[in-house]
Amino acid sequence: VVKVLRPGVEQLVAKDMTVAVPLVRWLARRYPNPHVRNARTVVEEYSVKIAEEMDFVLEASYARRIRENFKGHPRVAVPAVVESLVTQRVLGLEYMEGVRIDQVVARSGDAPHDPRGVVSTVMELYLQMMLVDGLFHADPHPGNLLASPDGKVVLLDFGMVVDVPRE
Repeated sequence: VVKVLRPGVEQLVAKDMTVAVPLVRWLARRYPNPHVRNARTVVEEYSVKIAEEMDFVLEASYARRIRENFKGHPRVAVPAVVESLVTQRVLGLEYMEGVRIDQVVARSGDAPHDPRGVVSTVMELYLQMMLVDGLFHADPHPGNLLASPDGKVVLLDFGMVVDVPRE
């Protein structure tokens, strides 16, 4: 799988953030309630992390670290980085087959796709990332989590990863 950052994306995102950050700060001053404060926090954090998400060399390093953390895990799979396809704007990862976890349907005799087992594995892998490894995949939507044909949970897209301090 090859991920490519299109030309001009960095400038477009920077332009969006020059509008979004002051806007949510103004809203937070004007409407001081928890919902607006939370929105401000999310936008401010996003404006910091988005530059990292467009750095494919950094993303490759996160993918390698998370893959190593789950090496040998019987129910989790993480694609390998294709080293010859890693630059600031290009990232190559091993293709891994699977269905989005929100598309998993229980069928009689189909243990690999038991939704309860998939949910249990996702909970386990996120607890391990946060509480054991200290490296948290912070973009856990269904497009980034697959159920493979052999029943493993496949973790994809390492652009939004956070180091979690032990304390």
